[in-house]
Formats: sequence, C-alpha cells, structure tokens
Amino acid sequence: MRNYLYRLLKSLFIINCMILSAIGIVIAKPVVVLNFADSATVNDTAIFLRDIATISTDLPEVKQRMSVVMVGEIAPPGYARFINTADLLLYRLQPAFKDVDLKAAENKRIVVKTTGVIRKIDDYANIVDGYLREHLGWKPGDWRFIIENGGDTWKTLDLPMSVSVAGALEREKPPAIYQRGHIQLQFAINQRDRISRIPVSCYIKISTPVVVAKCAIERGKVIDCNDVEMEKVDLSGFGPDPYFTIEELLGQKALRNINRGSIVFNKLLAPVPIISKGDQVAIKVAQGSVRISILAIARENGNVGQKIWVENATTHKLLRVTVKDKTSAVVL
Repeated sequence: MRNYLYRLLKSLFIINCMILSAIGIVIAKPVVVLNFADSATVNDTAIFLRDIATISTDLPEVKQRMSVVMVGEIAPPGYARFINTADLLLYRLQPAFKDVDLKAAENKRIVVKTTGVIRKIDDYANIVDGYLREHLGWKPGDWRFIIENGGDTWKTLDLPMSVSVAGALEREKPPAIYQRGHIQLQFAINQRDRISRIPVSCYIKISTPVVVAKCAIERGKVIDCNDVEMEKVDLSGFGPDPYFTIEELLGQKALRNINRGSIVFNKLLAPVPIISKGDQVAIKVAQGSVRISILAIARENGNVGQKIWVENATTHKLLRVTVKDKTSAVVL
C-alpha cells in the first residue's frame, strides 16, 4: 500500500513539473540583446536607437519597433552630446517595452556627434534681395543694399533646407518701408521642421530725387517754386524726413535760414498760420440757448484745429481757445 502511494505521488510530482515547465516556456518573454556602440554620428534632427545600438532578436516586428525609438535630441550641427545607456534602459526603453526581456552587455556613455555643413550668408544674398524688393517702397534703381556680415558662416545638417528672411519691415507701417541705412534681418533656416535663426546685418543705400534749396532762403519766407528744385542725392546717412515733391512744401514758411543746395526737410518748415500773433479774433461762447461773441487778441500763431492763447480785449484775461477759421475761435 505504501509503495503504491509513493509511486502515485511521484507520478503526480513529475506531471506537475512537466506542466510548470510547459507553462514557463509559453509565458517566457522574447529576449532582445542590445549592443551599444562607443560613438555614433547622426545626420538627422533626432537620435534613434538604431543610430547607437545593434538590435538582436528573433522577432522582426519587435526589432523594427525598437529601431525607430527616439532616444534624444541632437547636439547642434558640428557638436556632440552624450547618452548614458543605463539611464536609457531604465527610463526610456524598459517602460516602453515591457513585453520583451532587454539585455545589454555593459553600461556606456556614448558620444553622439552631429554632422555639420558650413554655410555662408553671402551665398543667400538673392533671398535678401527678394525680401527687400517686396517690402521697400523705394523706386527700382534708387536703392541698393550691402550685407555687412556676409562673410559670417554657420553650420547646418547635410539635409535639404529652406531659407527665408524675417525682419522689422513687414511688421511696420509706412514710412518704415522707406527705411535706409542700417537694418537688422534674420535668416530662418528650416530643416525637417527644426527652425534656427541667423542674424543678417544690412546697409541700405538710397540715391533718389528730393527737394533742395535753389537759393538761400531767409527765415520767415513763404516758399514758392522759385526757391526750390529737385535733385538726386544720397540719403543713406540722412536722418530727417526730406520732401520728395515740391508741391508738399509750397505755401509753407521757413523756420530758419536755409542755405543754397541744402536738403529741405520737415523740421525746417511750418504751415503759414491763418491767425498770427496780434490778430483780432472773435471768440464765440455758448451757454444754453445764449450765444455771445467776444473780441480778443491772439497771443500766438495758430491754424485750424490748433489750441492757442488769446487775450480778452475788454478784461485782458487770457483764454485757451480752438481756432475755427481765420477770424474766429471757440473757448475750450
């Protein structure tokens, strides 16, 4: 009886072991062996597992899935960065691939270099030219530009790229489109949706017809056609806003003496006031249905819509008024 029970228990034990072995074979995870390189060179906007490791497994679909795993950002072109394989396994690969048994020979600190192609700003001068032609308001032939840092270089990936220009011109309103002298622009470099920016310094030279004094003009003189003429001059380093047509300044008076040949600009002239200091002005006052007119003396020059001081001719009190026309004004 004892021998029978012993043989029965032994048989059950063997059967259980065989079942457990079979189950273990069924649930065992596929093994993936990673052989990391000591260094790698990439020409892309990201670093993938296939760039730094050889993936060994019997399951092609697992190998394909792992090869496209992004393991980090690249360093700037021409530079390098490090990737620690222990951190990579612990924080990136094992959480993402719980269905496989990952094995790596040893922990490493991999140097990953980024390829770099040298570009020169002057090589893209045609793009700057197109940008300025689109945004500047100067007439063709009246302007040209110089790229002041055209010899500067930068590095990019050895990949197709697009280059565009950005700057202040498209964000400003006229007269900004008539800019001259120094101007700062930027190249926007796009490679696979990765944008980098390169500063571009330009100098815009302008030579265009403007109004100049045909003869010496005395202070206070009202300008007429005999006083001025058109002449093509270099405005590149000229700061004030000149007049580009004679019609703009006719009827204005000189605020100071203007030498013969001088460029006439806005700060040299002022409109002839319709009311001059010392003129009699009728001041209109309205209160409810009552309207009266008071005689006053202008204490300063003024044009329509301007605010000036006048003196009541009777009480000699000063009043602040708005000029309506040549002979009248209203109290503020």
